[in-house]
Amino acid sequence: EASAKVDEASVASSRLLDTAMRARSLSDVQFARGAVLLDHDARAAAAALDGALDGYVDAEAPVFLTETRLLRARAALQLGDRDMALRELEQGIAAYERHPQTSVLDAGREVYEEAIRLTLDRGDVAAAFVWCERARGARADSLAAVQQRLAGSGAMLVEPAELAGERIAFVIREDAATVMRRVASADRLFRELPLHGVTQVIVVADPASDGAAIAASQLIDRVAVAFAPSASVLRREATPPLSSIAAVAVASRDLPSSREELAGLARLYPHALEALGTFASVATARADVIHISGHSEGGNDTTLVFRGERISPRRIAAATLVGQPLVLLAACATLRAARSPMRRTLSLGEGFLAAGARGVIGTVAPIADNDAREIFGRIHRHLAAGRSAVDALRLAQLESMSLDRNNAAWRAVALLTRFIEIEKESS
Repeated sequence: EASAKVDEASVASSRLLDTAMRARSLSDVQFARGAVLLDHDARAAAAALDGALDGYVDAEAPVFLTETRLLRARAALQLGDRDMALRELEQGIAAYERHPQTSVLDAGREVYEEAIRLTLDRGDVAAAFVWCERARGARADSLAAVQQRLAGSGAMLVEPAELAGERIAFVIREDAATVMRRVASADRLFRELPLHGVTQVIVVADPASDGAAIAASQLIDRVAVAFAPSASVLRREATPPLSSIAAVAVASRDLPSSREELAGLARLYPHALEALGTFASVATARADVIHISGHSEGGNDTTLVFRGERISPRRIAAATLVGQPLVLLAACATLRAARSPMRRTLSLGEGFLAAGARGVIGTVAPIADNDAREIFGRIHRHLAAGRSAVDALRLAQLESMSLDRNNAAWRAVALLTRFIEIEKESS
């Protein structure tokens, strides 16, 4: 039936009077014919897709160019030409990165997945890693460059990826890089990590997706854990002294003891800056640490309310923070955002990271006011004592766990960072 519909479309297209419209429509017919033939006649499918490419490559808006390259790669695989398949995927990715708004049928995701799988099957971990980074929309640094940044830090980088029917994870240290394939679950992944000689694990993933932060919390008995939006964004830096804080409470209603809470935090640091409660005053505060406590609002689009002004993650991302402050968001689900095949929004934490924060400590789930006050208070005490953000979070989690292991609040807190924290640079 699909073949018959393609034949009907071919006849209708040939009757179009406008030359450019007829040529474009016939290219679409060839694309559809290739898709129909792919499952049972790869050679004929490849020929049809080649015809479609002839019409697409010079088009101003190549709507099906990425899809055609993807199907052409699948035809090449069926014909046993893996080199050709990889070339087609590379060109499909290049087309998608030039015109991401024109891709349909989820091909933008699938070209990366198949490139990753094909390069892994060839044993090329470095190339697969670069494809994985590019799939995140990141400027992709080489595997060797990322390993160089890890040198002397004691950090292990873990980058999970979901391929069609397979979960994998890149496990990268300064002297080695491997890939775990057919990973059953996030829990299983973190249980099986080789942690000998490792002091911190940086996970390249959304900490809220698939319970990544909750699963990774099983590691804190042995190592510190942080999350990063990509491996390529990470830079190495010695832990800076944190001597000043700007703290503000935001909420849709007054929270009990919020004034006393903020005053207590201010006393931990040598300098406390007055925060007026507006987002503008927070964004321009020249403080090493920015603490925001209260209630976040919204379902799929979580916001913070500053003096009656609702501030979205996108609004935060458009701002420019002064310096590179560490931001602590002591509110519910500040590292969680809406995720769906058709919709991707920023979390509040991602917004602050995009605005220039060096890191954001926030929550991946709802957390009670008292629990938030206690664990964020412990984090601040360790920060003020000179600990790095990743170590301060771990120590606070261990303290909370020792007091009440059954209280899951300590599992809900995570660090999203742009830095590999090191004690000092080697000379």
